[in-house]
Amino acid sequence: MLTKKFFRRILLLLLLFVPRCAAGDWRGTVLAVLDGDTVVVRGEDGKEETVRYLYIDTPELHHPRRREEELGPEAREANRDLVEGRGVRLITDAVPRDRYGRLLARVVVDTPRGPVDVGTELVRRGLALPLFIPPNSGGREDIHRALEEARREGRGWWGRARGRIFSCAQLWAEFSLVAGSFCVLTLRVDEVEERPTRWILRERGSRIPVILPRDFFPSPRSLLGRTLRAWGKAVPSFSGGEMPVADPLQIEVVDNAPPSPEFFPEVWP
Repeated sequence: MLTKKFFRRILLLLLLFVPRCAAGDWRGTVLAVLDGDTVVVRGEDGKEETVRYLYIDTPELHHPRRREEELGPEAREANRDLVEGRGVRLITDAVPRDRYGRLLARVVVDTPRGPVDVGTELVRRGLALPLFIPPNSGGREDIHRALEEARREGRGWWGRARGRIFSCAQLWAEFSLVAGSFCVLTLRVDEVEERPTRWILRERGSRIPVILPRDFFPSPRSLLGRTLRAWGKAVPSFSGGEMPVADPLQIEVVDNAPPSPEFFPEVWP
């Protein structure tokens, strides 16, 4: 027999996935900056929300299994300078909360030069990578333009990665040092594996694949047999390590490029 307690639990679960307000009409004040992409906001109704920025990922500071990642403190300080103590507008997408119950939103702050989307600004400064988890993908064009500007100017992680070009074997050999840092991975795409939520590009025998989102364009199958340079952050995985890539600007086809240089610790800041 169904009880009142059962119905209360169902109602709580439903509320977790329903936004408190329509997209774009909630305003509040940032009480605390937790890291580069997470803040605590008090809404005009007095309630507090932990807000995770949509469409971006900044380096980890508090991950339970990872050390502090490169540019993590810089991303947090830039975020703090932009929003701490200030009024913001929160704009949600199709899925308003993540599995931890945090509100997923674009955070927009008013500045003397007009409204600024904070996540996009962090990408423009080279302090954040794009991250799209369908069906939340409304900010893709803005993020792409910001990423292009950061790459062109060599800002933030783009400048850090430029002198760190690894083959798959080199990256795996140095992975304990490189994990959580930005670099360039050179690989020949010998295998393209399609998964429900992502693509896996792998060089034969390598333990460091490149991971692409399921809706990546152009088709990852068109990269089979090509030699690529993937720009991004080397991260640990269950199989060892991987290089996630979210935007085509992070991929170069370099079939005739010279071999990657050997790894020298002095190139690291």
